[in-house]
Amino acid sequence: MKKMLIYIILVIAVIILGIIVMKNIITDNKSTIANSRKSEEQLMNNIGIDIGYTVSDNINEDNLDNDLQTEISLNTIDEQDIVDTAMTNEEKAIAIVKKDYGDSTTVYYTIEKDIGSGEFEVSVREKATTKILYRYNVNVHTGEFTSELEAH
Repeated sequence: MKKMLIYIILVIAVIILGIIVMKNIITDNKSTIANSRKSEEQLMNNIGIDIGYTVSDNINEDNLDNDLQTEISLNTIDEQDIVDTAMTNEEKAIAIVKKDYGDSTTVYYTIEKDIGSGEFEVSVREKATTKILYRYNVNVHTGEFTSELEAH
């Protein structure tokens, strides 16, 4: 009877010990994941990339022709100035636009369309109204882009 009681106590102790160890492992993993996310956000902020950019494929073509002015400029930014090799092509396109337009707290940048072959249509939008201020066509491989001022 005493042996049986000792075995039961040992089994319960092992189970409790296992639960405590698993709880610590889960807590450590959660904090590691949280720290990893913070590090990624800090890296993105240090190189000037918005983490919360949006991707949209729908463009109202009826208003597009009426709203665009004919002011178009062709520019090139040295890709090495703004591009981190860990960045996605979408992030590179936004970084190129941000370098040209400037990093303003009153606007945000959206990928409107993935044209293909490393080319993207990127819009600079006013935060307060979401109105498109500028449209850029960006080639992330060459760093070349064109910008079009939207009519107001």
